[in-house]
Amino acid sequence: MARLKNKSEAVQIYNTYIQDAQNTDSQACVELFKKLQQQEIKQAEEVRGHLQEVMQKGKM
Repeated sequence: MARLKNKSEAVQIYNTYIQDAQNTDSQACVELFKKLQQQEIKQAEEVRGHLQEVMQKGKM
């Protein structure tokens, strides 16, 4: 559960980084942060899927 919370927080932090990069007209940074944010989202989805499976089956 902590891992999923950390991923969620990371996604939100990347929103701030993306906004800051946009404010400084740094498109390369915007693209990098969006890419990293998408990776965090994908990992969070994997963690969530695993947790759902564990909760349904009752074991890891």
